[in-house]
Amino acid sequence: MEPYNFKKTFNDPITIYSFGEYSLPFGIGLMRLIIYILVLGLMILFRGFFLAISGFMPGLNIVVFLGLPFVVSHFLLRRDPQGKKLHFYLYDLCVYFFTIYIPKKKFSNDEEVMYDTEKAVTFEDVIVNPKEEESDGEANEIENAYQNVEREFNANKVG
Repeated sequence: MEPYNFKKTFNDPITIYSFGEYSLPFGIGLMRLIIYILVLGLMILFRGFFLAISGFMPGLNIVVFLGLPFVVSHFLLRRDPQGKKLHFYLYDLCVYFFTIYIPKKKFSNDEEVMYDTEKAVTFEDVIVNPKEEESDGEANEIENAYQNVEREFNANKVG
């Protein structure tokens, strides 16, 4: 017998069918309602921008303030949050956007690359005297050699 997968059952979204005494002919997902209210709140907070957009046509205010939060909530719910809950995914997305994407940080091997804004790299000339290096190396070559030493094996030694 195949084991039952409870993941779909426990991840079933909460659906609202009534508000107090009023019942709805269809259910509204709680997550969609929360996202709708948050987006509508942000739009009211920045209403000057949205009123300027909707000022092109009479009656466009209703479409912008009711339709745009619905479209955004639909888009966010259809988005694959890479195995995370939606609120954690949006939080991580905001952290990435404001700490890495906007400052244009660059990374290599999980470490931030410093000084990537330098336009030109200059190298200084180094004077090397090859005669001194050769004489020191040749003189110490025999003294530091570890020659004529027999290896001692301790493998099957008793005591």
